[in-house]
Amino acid sequence: MKTHDRAKAAPEIGHASERLIEDRRVKDKTKTQAGTAVCERCQAVGMHKHWFVDNALYESMAGNPLVRMVVCPGCKRIEKKVYEGEVLLDSPLLAENREMVYGTLYHAAAKAFLRNPLSRVALIEEEGEQIRIVTTTCTLAERLGKAIQKAFKGKLKIKPSKDEKFVFVKWQRREN
Repeated sequence: MKTHDRAKAAPEIGHASERLIEDRRVKDKTKTQAGTAVCERCQAVGMHKHWFVDNALYESMAGNPLVRMVVCPGCKRIEKKVYEGEVLLDSPLLAENREMVYGTLYHAAAKAFLRNPLSRVALIEEEGEQIRIVTTTCTLAERLGKAIQKAFKGKLKIKPSKDEKFVFVKWQRREN
């Protein structure tokens, strides 16, 4: 066919997506509606496809009927158990300095949450001399490990996974 023949035949052919086998078609992702939304759980505000934390803006929007109350992506990650980081703290110092350790962890997590509401601590388990923390983002896991490293010294190992988006952070300090 020549170029001008294709132009004549184009209406008969139709769109490429109509010719594809059903399984090969690109499926639409579930998208939230455009506009302003507020998370009913963590009070994060979503505007222009971006989530952030602003308490004053939340207070002004909470009662507005035009603003949708939804569950933000960070809360959905915790609900669906989608984790990207794990931190293992191992030392006898943890039991002795429990308040300082948890204060350091909560401070680093709160700072990360203000920058990115998707960064959350999903789970904290304490067992003997170990504390295991599961996070929703890789960067938060690294940040928690580095905060403990800075406060208590010791050895820090950060091991990103090759196949998937996951990081394992291990901090250890043993007294000789």
